[in-house]
Amino acid sequence: MTHVDDDAEGSGSVRAEEIAIVGVSLRFPGAESMDEFWQLLEEGRCAIGDLPADRRAGRRGSGATEQDGPAVRGGFLADAEAFDAAFFNISPREAMFMDPQQRLAMELAWQAIEDAGYRASALQGSRTGVFMGVANSDYTELAETRHGPVDAYLPTGTSAAIIANRISYWFDLLGPSMTVDTACASSLVAVQQAVRALEHGDCEYALAGGVNLCWSSRRFEALSRNGMLSGDGLCRAFDSQADGYVRAEGGAVILLKPLATAVADGDAVHAVIRGIGTNHGGRTNSLTITNPQAHADLVSSVYTRAGVGPGTVGYIEAHGPGTPLGDPIEVHGLKTAFGRLAERDGVELPAGSCGLGSVKSNIGHLESAAGMAGMLKVVASMKHRTLPATLHFAKLNPLIKLDGSPFHVVDRAQPWEPVAAPDSSVLPLRAGVSSFGFGGSNAHVLLEEHLPAGSAPVQPAVAATQPRHLVPVSAGSAQQLRSMARNLLGSLEAAGTEPGSDAPALRDIAYTLQTGRTEMTHRVAFVVADLDELTTDLRAFADAEDLSPQCRQGTAEDRAQLAVLAGDEDAAAMVRSWGAKGKLEKIAELWTLGGPVEWDGLHTDGEARRVHLPAYVFQRRRYWLPATQPDEADTTAPAAAGRAVVPPVAEAATVEPPPAVPVTTAPDPEPTTGARLAVLSAYPRPGEGPRPAVPKPRGIGLRVLPAPSAPTPVTAPPAPRRTDAADLERQLADSLAEVLYLEQEEVGIDRKFIDVGLDSIVAVEWIRVVNARFEVSLGTADVYEFSTIRELAAELAATTAQPVSDGGDRGPVAAGRPATATETRDAPADPSSLVSELTETLADVLYVPREELGADDPFMDVGLDSIIAVEWMRAVNDRYGTDLPVADIYEYPTLRKFAGHLAGRMARQQDDPEIEEVLRRVMAGSLDLEQAERMLESHAGAA
Repeated sequence: MTHVDDDAEGSGSVRAEEIAIVGVSLRFPGAESMDEFWQLLEEGRCAIGDLPADRRAGRRGSGATEQDGPAVRGGFLADAEAFDAAFFNISPREAMFMDPQQRLAMELAWQAIEDAGYRASALQGSRTGVFMGVANSDYTELAETRHGPVDAYLPTGTSAAIIANRISYWFDLLGPSMTVDTACASSLVAVQQAVRALEHGDCEYALAGGVNLCWSSRRFEALSRNGMLSGDGLCRAFDSQADGYVRAEGGAVILLKPLATAVADGDAVHAVIRGIGTNHGGRTNSLTITNPQAHADLVSSVYTRAGVGPGTVGYIEAHGPGTPLGDPIEVHGLKTAFGRLAERDGVELPAGSCGLGSVKSNIGHLESAAGMAGMLKVVASMKHRTLPATLHFAKLNPLIKLDGSPFHVVDRAQPWEPVAAPDSSVLPLRAGVSSFGFGGSNAHVLLEEHLPAGSAPVQPAVAATQPRHLVPVSAGSAQQLRSMARNLLGSLEAAGTEPGSDAPALRDIAYTLQTGRTEMTHRVAFVVADLDELTTDLRAFADAEDLSPQCRQGTAEDRAQLAVLAGDEDAAAMVRSWGAKGKLEKIAELWTLGGPVEWDGLHTDGEARRVHLPAYVFQRRRYWLPATQPDEADTTAPAAAGRAVVPPVAEAATVEPPPAVPVTTAPDPEPTTGARLAVLSAYPRPGEGPRPAVPKPRGIGLRVLPAPSAPTPVTAPPAPRRTDAADLERQLADSLAEVLYLEQEEVGIDRKFIDVGLDSIVAVEWIRVVNARFEVSLGTADVYEFSTIRELAAELAATTAQPVSDGGDRGPVAAGRPATATETRDAPADPSSLVSELTETLADVLYVPREELGADDPFMDVGLDSIIAVEWMRAVNDRYGTDLPVADIYEYPTLRKFAGHLAGRMARQQDDPEIEEVLRRVMAGSLDLEQAERMLESHAGAA
């Protein structure tokens, strides 16, 4: 879906359809909402810290010691293993075996829909697509390296595909559903896939995003050995001291719609996607190094297709991981792209007119969710018209040349001024965001500020006949309800104090919370005339003080007398009449008691609009793999929980994030503190003998050496004379063959390093060996400048030697209990006694207290699905001597109905016994032979 555009801002004539971002949710280190994220950025805080205390406790419990490896620092979520399973009707047992990335994605999807001002049910049955970027599979690794029973939920719980598919399933969404893995470009590629699906008409709406959680120490260890991670846990993007990236956790989801549809629907728009694209760098010097030419081609094509000139773009949120080679390569690609676009348009770009920044300096590198972090930083910056500082920047990387380019590093917060068009009109703010995967995938998105057509929208005047508004809030528990009131209060106070920004209109707040939130059990309704009254009442409720007389609080229990009003046109007319007459207290009283209210009937003038307000506060209850013996000596996971140990923890609204470190006072991390990494399992564990040597594989171009934790130099005689070039070549070839698992003759002194399989990962290790052996200080980049053994040996011979720089629980069990002589029934029981027994067995397989299961609760609502139903039905049949099929739980979907069905089946089986059933009961000991013979004779005579 494209159209021709004659916009004079750029010469491109083919323009992509504009896509609106209408909903946003996030959980980043130090921030769980857009307001908190902006506060972190505005204050210039760094959320990098040590591993959370509960995970350190788990590591110590498994025997980790100070000597196991370098301290683990990164951007971590405080309660990443917590989940509101009951909210999604998922049993504790299933939740334990669900990858926490699945859980996080589900909660973020719900919150993104609510942020857009919609109930989740509004999308049910729609052609909404789901596109999720995910790369890590740490939870799968932990599950597979634990010695314990294999649970039936393991396949779905650890499949990456299910991260997107579960969202589509639970929300009943019928559009495309896919998980994307392009490493650190995953989430931005997921957004690109979503945009293309919207453009091509494959879906009406799209949820897109990415999640990333880090549980296993293996990846930390491998990345550290490869020289990819920052030595002190700080990201110094574009800086001369940049030495590696900082791993981080988090996730974000956005709800997308075509802009024209969003405007027609009256949606609040965070920002507009003007263009987006992806490509690959092809064959370069290394699999893991970005191709700057491909990057330039991508940026040029995105802006050309969008019809946007480079001079109208005021900011680039770079991939900017803070690596000494990656940052310069990225900037080089941007300079090439902007120079090409400026030449095409015949314009000269003013020096320093476009800022460069990296959110990774604040929260770390979220890997598969990194693109979302960059996008949402830009969205927040557009809203506040401010470019926040890139932290830890002191001196430009000498390999980055900004002279003669439009770029400058945003090293301190500055106003973001819009660009004027040739006709002197003000253009919307525009910015680009880049993400690169370490396998060569590139992604770039062009974002634009949304400016409503015409002048700024005027808030509608309040009608004289309705000076007050009813603001409803509901939640699953009383504690969550107070937390939601507190969040709403904080959001309104922040908006009211923001310079140049107005709080949402009271009418719009009421309308959004009335029509855009799922109604839950615990409820409070505020009847107020202005925002001051609302904030006063919210504060009183959040602090558990007395409510004003106009407010109502209640619990929506099952009340038969109110149920008769549902769907009744006279009752609806009564509520509309109350609204027209300003009798909002009556409506509030009805609603807080659980009565039906058709909210749309109170807004017949069509002037109210949806606005962005705080979303639902989920309960934080911890679910983890059962406590079994891990294969690893150590992980970054929390201490394992047993089957019944799922204690509730603090709600999301009250969880304190890891202490954020102000950039101006951030101390250097102590090298001897923090949690420690485990030794890779390729090496003996305590008490285990050495493993047999593994012969070198043949015909393999590249393999990472399983080196011990401290790099071991190749044994060699003293350093040779610098003038002996042939000797240098031989020794370099020998050492290179060793790290690549090749024979020496397979290397060849004139073969390109890339042709023999040397990439940037092993190059780090090899150059370290070369430097130690020959007492020099070569850099990894030298293998690209001197790309053969002969060239590198000549450089080495000419190099003056320099000093080397210091550089009770139980796991899953079978559902129910096997039949025994005392348990197998000889006669049918009445349904009332069966209900109690069935409740006990069902609670056991679902890992829930039996008091949480009601006799009339639908099985689906308590988390019984087709997987666990197989185990439960097997237990029921074993216990009661029946042969009920699993499908019976759908025909008899509550414990009471199922008990009646079971009692009837047992009675029929006693009256008309089958031979197999009689034999089974004899073998079980519940029938003696004489009884069995009489039963069979009686059955044969009747036949």
